[in-house]
Amino acid sequence: MTEAPDHLIKKGSYFYRPNKQGYTSFKFDAGRYTKADAEAEASVEPWHMKAIHQDDVPEDTSPDRHFAGLQAKIDKAGRAIKYLLDRSQRDDKLYYHVGFGTESFRLLTDAHAALTGEDVKTIEARYSR
Repeated sequence: MTEAPDHLIKKGSYFYRPNKQGYTSFKFDAGRYTKADAEAEASVEPWHMKAIHQDDVPEDTSPDRHFAGLQAKIDKAGRAIKYLLDRSQRDDKLYYHVGFGTESFRLLTDAHAALTGEDVKTIEARYSR
């Protein structure tokens, strides 16, 4: 009878991917190995590697939690970019530094377009004086 591949190899805070090709933070993306194979690999660097049964790894390493955190950061960046562009329309001193013709304006409008899906030229026209 062959041993079931139900173990993960953990190195630091990452798991080996299938066939020991790269690393992942996510349990669902980790490779599955037999207990013997996982323990043999972990013995190479026992101070920070270990073989662990897949049932002993919580499901909270799912990508949904990771992506939710990234989405929150993206949303905050988008609000900050829009605030600067909107504020520059009312504040002459700010417009001098981030208004049309500056590198800041190009970067802000390009980032705003990437986040909203709008055309860069449309955004540039909206925020140009």
